[in-house]
Amino acid sequence: AQSAELAFGSMQKTSKTKTFFTGGRIKVLSRNEYDDWDIAETLYATWRKSDKDIEAIVKNSGLKRSVVEKIKRHVMVNDKHILDGRIGRFNACPEFCNTWQRLINGAGTAEDFAFMKHEHFESIYEKLFKTTYQAAHDATELRYISPLTGK
Repeated sequence: AQSAELAFGSMQKTSKTKTFFTGGRIKVLSRNEYDDWDIAETLYATWRKSDKDIEAIVKNSGLKRSVVEKIKRHVMVNDKHILDGRIGRFNACPEFCNTWQRLINGAGTAEDFAFMKHEHFESIYEKLFKTTYQAAHDATELRYISPLTGK
């Protein structure tokens, strides 16, 4: 279970989500909650439209801008991943939203930074070796354990 709380600024209630977010409402997303996957998609779409998240993460985390940009492109933007025989973009991940938001807020945890290392290495490996996402992920797991799987 995640212990940090997230503030999701200007998100609005949609017909698909039961939770209403304003600057005052706080929620941690869970992969076990169906609606949280829709919320994660909305957050990814919002973050894709701006670099304000990158600026906040750089300011609040000490990570290099080029690293944060690369991770964002890899996780949220790139639509060239080879996934199970098809080419496309990753589905939004509730846990990554939690990590990203904590980093934006300056409340990143050791697990969040491990997640970022994992995604950064995976993005480099996938591009360098022009490989599938799964091959890059498997190679990354040998070096950086995934906070999602614990493997």
